[in-house]
Amino acid sequence: MEELQRQKQTLFNKALFFLQFRARSEHEMREYLQKKAVEYNFNSDIVEVVITQLIEKKFLSDKDFAEALIHSRSSLNLKGDFAIAQELRKKGVNQNIIDAGLQENTVSEYERALEILSKKKDLLNKLAPEKRKQKVFGHLQRRGFSYDISKRAYEACFGNTQTEYDA
Repeated sequence: MEELQRQKQTLFNKALFFLQFRARSEHEMREYLQKKAVEYNFNSDIVEVVITQLIEKKFLSDKDFAEALIHSRSSLNLKGDFAIAQELRKKGVNQNIIDAGLQENTVSEYERALEILSKKKDLLNKLAPEKRKQKVFGHLQRRGFSYDISKRAYEACFGNTQTEYDA
């Protein structure tokens, strides 16, 4: 019994160390602790006990993790909703939590796209209209913005100049 308690405490400390650098999803933490359990030849059942303990003590929450990542990608490292959702899915967050978090986001996807373009506007204005539109759409879509958002942001920033890319 004492050995199991020691193993549990060791994994709990490893989890706290892992959380020290940034918030984690339950999935990320579970994978990390499972690797540590194998590394130290611990009973793998302890991982779930530690995960439960972390959740109860509010060190781990997929909802809080998703909100923090959405906030970060909406105000610092600007990304579109598609890219944010994809990143959260990759980290094992439930789709319902992702949808709710994106819906509650206070910075609209359109505003984020406009902010990205405003930073590049001087550089983009030097390009021919066709080349500018191609660059803008490519840049925004690589950052996870939809075609519709990209088109609205382009038109707001550069006017509605007709090119062969218009649908």
